[in-house]
Amino acid sequence: MKNFPGICHVKPSLLELVVNARISAFGMSLEIMLDRFGSKEFDRHRIEAWMYAEQAGYLYPGRQLPAMLDGVYELADAWRCGQARYKEETSLVWLCEEEGFLSGWYSLR
Repeated sequence: MKNFPGICHVKPSLLELVVNARISAFGMSLEIMLDRFGSKEFDRHRIEAWMYAEQAGYLYPGRQLPAMLDGVYELADAWRCGQARYKEETSLVWLCEEEGFLSGWYSLR
């Protein structure tokens, strides 16, 4: 998602993120079949697949791993990484609120 001033951003749906991750993983598979493992295109698909799966885990904390991500390259790891990042960030905000560092500011929760 690109940031444009004055435009309200809508949280992408879990299905949208998971499908985009799978499409990028399919692109990785095509690059492997074409014997282009490690090419720029393969790396681009790999980065996009990770990004979508990690963002899904971050934006939808507390949910189980979607079946569409299970067993597909490293997408399950990306999902868990996103959930861990969410927990880390929210616990940091909680700690800052407890210590009074964020008084007067809106928290991320």
